[in-house]
Amino acid sequence: MMRKFFNRLYKYQSVIYKVFLFVISTFLIVYLFPKGGAFKYNFEKGKVWQNENLYAPFDFPIQKTDQQIADEISKIKEELPSYFILDTIIPENSKSSLINEFEATFPDSLNTNL
Repeated sequence: MMRKFFNRLYKYQSVIYKVFLFVISTFLIVYLFPKGGAFKYNFEKGKVWQNENLYAPFDFPIQKTDQQIADEISKIKEELPSYFILDTIIPENSKSSLINEFEATFPDSLNTNL
C-alpha cells in the first residue's frame, strides 16, 4: 500500500510540481496586484487646480488655418532674438590652415625633388 503511494508520487512528481507552481504564482499575482485603479489627484469643478502640472497622455489637434499658422511663425521670427551671427571668413581660414598643417605634418613621400 505504502509502496504504491510512493510509486504514484514518484510517477506524477513533475505534474504535482507544476500544479504547485501554478497555484503559488496565481496566488502571488492576485495578492500583489492592486485591487483597483484610482486617480491620484483630487479636484472639484469650478476650483483652481491644486496639484503640480498634469499632462494629457494623448495629443489633440488645434484647428488653425494656414494664414493663422503663417502669422504666428512670422510673429515668432520677429520677436526671436538672434544669438548667432554667421561669419563666412572663418571657415575659409580654417580650411586653408588645415591644408597647410596637413602638408607640413605629412609631407608627400613620392616627391623626390627635395
